[in-house]
Amino acid sequence: MYTTNGLARVAGLLVLVGAAQVSQAQGITVRCGGDAGQTSTTAHAGYHLNNNGDLVFNEASVVCGAVVGSPDVPNRLEVSFSVTAPVVNQAGTQATVTFNGTATNFDVSASFFTDSCTATMTNPSGAQAGTIALAPTAPNGSFNQAMTFAVSGGGTYHAGVVCTRNFIYGAPQQAVVLNPATIPVAIDGGGIPTDCPAIHSKLTPRLSFPFNAAYASNSGGWGHEINVNSSNNRHFHFARNVAGSTAPYPISTVALRYWSFVAPAGTSKQFNLTTAGAAPIAISISECPGDFRPSLNVGKTCRAYGDLAWTTVTGSQNAFNCHLEVGKTYYLNMSVFDVNLLDSLGDYYSTAGCSGTNCVPVVNQSNYLQ
Repeated sequence: MYTTNGLARVAGLLVLVGAAQVSQAQGITVRCGGDAGQTSTTAHAGYHLNNNGDLVFNEASVVCGAVVGSPDVPNRLEVSFSVTAPVVNQAGTQATVTFNGTATNFDVSASFFTDSCTATMTNPSGAQAGTIALAPTAPNGSFNQAMTFAVSGGGTYHAGVVCTRNFIYGAPQQAVVLNPATIPVAIDGGGIPTDCPAIHSKLTPRLSFPFNAAYASNSGGWGHEINVNSSNNRHFHFARNVAGSTAPYPISTVALRYWSFVAPAGTSKQFNLTTAGAAPIAISISECPGDFRPSLNVGKTCRAYGDLAWTTVTGSQNAFNCHLEVGKTYYLNMSVFDVNLLDSLGDYYSTAGCSGTNCVPVVNQSNYLQ
């Protein structure tokens, strides 16, 4: 068999088509992709013999004399990609990732065929959470595009890329190589981890709000996102019962407040505290509410007896601030007791009194100056 001008010549071929027989044929023309207006004498599944004696294959994907790399059979589109860690918004309703990757043999001219690629995100139940169209910069270029998608609780989401190649002149799609097809993306659901310790019974009453909930004196959240400086001081009352006549004063009950938030990227802040009545202030940031364990200060400072700095900037993390992981849910915990005495005596004490039974810390948040 040899090819001439896209046609294949089969010399000396005996062809049986159903009951029809063409014997001693000197040459039979094989056509691909359907017939050019000729009447078929005998039709069969996938091919027929027309009145000119041509053997015609109906499939458009059968290309006669095609050369790989030509417009007829182009080099396959190959796409590889990765995704960045998800950044969840403060409300926990959306997250953003960036798709980074390369596309080899991506056709941007649409001369013979059109290529298209779409980035997708599915939630743990398999439902679509978001899509964006990818636009590589060149036929052998890269893409770097952000996608914001809906978050419906924690779990494993899946980032994927779907590509198609459609030939303009009626041929079917060509397979696309994806490496990988999907990537698992873990989303923190904002729930309390199962290994969190129980909140001590003396820490009562307990008041909890999202950090960005509306602020009212002695109630609610802070009235802004955690990556924003406080425009005014925040006053929160802490009721407590203190016994004894000499320091340290045993505490039978003391109020606990904690605020949940999602750690934002590229942020360094500091909580600045003062107290009416010189009451000691316990403050911590932890994945667990009501957590004041000494382990929060191993190689970092996530618990303090006053001001507390925190950061999600890798280059800014040191032993004197609290290191937070972007996209993870944390709790800002506050109460009025001496954390040093909690470590040394194993119970809740105060070294100073408050005005009446209420302590009123004055708190704001500002930029952390290293």
